[in-house]
Formats: sequence, C-alpha cells, structure tokens
Amino acid sequence: AATPLDQIKAILNPGDRVVKDSSIVNQTDLVAKFKSGTLQHTVTTGLEIMRDTYANDGYTWFLSKDSKTSGAGEINFGSYQATARPASAVRQYNSKTESTGNGLAVYLNEQLDLSKEFKLVGGLRWDKFSAEQNQTNFVTNARAKQASTKFEKTAKMTSLRAGAIWQPSDSQ
Repeated sequence: AATPLDQIKAILNPGDRVVKDSSIVNQTDLVAKFKSGTLQHTVTTGLEIMRDTYANDGYTWFLSKDSKTSGAGEINFGSYQATARPASAVRQYNSKTESTGNGLAVYLNEQLDLSKEFKLVGGLRWDKFSAEQNQTNFVTNARAKQASTKFEKTAKMTSLRAGAIWQPSDSQ
C-alpha cells in the first residue's frame, strides 16, 4: 500500500537572498546636416557610457542559533499547508556575489544622400567593455570564509559599417 500523502512532509527550501541590481547608461549624439553641391550629408558622432552593478547576498535558515540543521518550516503533501518557520530559526550569511560591468564607446557615422531614393551609409565604432566578478562562499552556519573566486575581463573592439539604401517612397 502507498503511503498516504498527509503522512509525507518535506523541509521547505531554507535559502533566501537579497539582490541589488542597477544599470546606468548615457548616450550622447551630435548630428550635423549639410550639403556639398547636390549631395546631402548627415554626420552623427557620439559617446556611450554605461555601468551595470549586481550584488547577491545569500542566506540559509537554521532551526536555531547553534543548530547545524537548516530548515525554514515544512510542507505536508496531503494538505499543501506549510508550517510556519520556527520562532527560534535564524538566518545565516552563506555567500556574496558582486559583479560590475563598464562600457565605453565612441562612433562616427555618415549618411550620404545621392538622390531622394538612393543613400550610402558608412561608419566606425570603437567599444571597450570590462567586467569583474567576486564571489565568496562562507562555511555553513559560520562567518569564516571558505572559498573566494575573482574574475576580470576587458575586451576592445572596432567595428565598421557600410551599406546602401534604396528608398523608393517616403513611407519606406
């Protein structure tokens, strides 16, 4: 015979976390339009600056301050009712992750109108992106550092843009 569901219990996930995430981006363009003979020029130059930050503090719940048993209450599969976290339960710090990304880009693009229908575009863009991540794990139910890892990477890239546009009507 199968065990009745109301006799089956499971410990609720004893972990939680606090996350802080932010992004700041600024893109500034300078656009100049001018004619040289019958050709219309549109030149766009600009600067883009960005910063992303992320922090994640991880915690585990223990049944009491000195307990080595984690737990945040339990659930009964027969009734799907969760028991409350014990009043003696304490939250212990177990991990910290911090990440930062910084970006910088400068660019110059030109659109050359050969006629109302035909245009040429070209440009150059330079990007730099750097990222750093630090992660620290702590011994369970203690504040002693167990393991720490750090990652850093910087990438730089130059990209070109070239194309032709055929615009047979104003709506396209």
